[in-house]
Amino acid sequence: MAGHRGLRSVPINEIFQEQLLLESGELLVQMVTNRAYLEQPFVSIKRRRQWDTGYPLITVAALKVGQEIRVAISGLTDFPFRAKQIEGALNRRDLSDEQRIELALHSLDVLILNDTEGSSQYRLFVLKNTLHDVLHELGG
Repeated sequence: MAGHRGLRSVPINEIFQEQLLLESGELLVQMVTNRAYLEQPFVSIKRRRQWDTGYPLITVAALKVGQEIRVAISGLTDFPFRAKQIEGALNRRDLSDEQRIELALHSLDVLILNDTEGSSQYRLFVLKNTLHDVLHELGG
């Protein structure tokens, strides 16, 4: 970030908590990613309410680091988030895919949007099917 006091570097987990936490007069000027993550298997899935047009209802970005799947979600709540509570469930190798996904959905501790774009139940339905696709693509 750049501001009146100069440049500062902060881990994303500290600067983004439901929104970007900048000091007055600050501007986000650069994001840095460890190059090792850029070469890992990944999938990004956008699900729209109708066909391939319009604003995505749910977007899931997933990355496989070693044997662990990491997941970020937008469209489920008022803010995008890394779903660590979901990751724990999805990475349970002792469960079937269906059990992992059910456990992941039950572990959510966020207020799910319920609006004209989609009810909370519909968003969970779409997320459930999208997580199936994530496990299929990344060999969960």
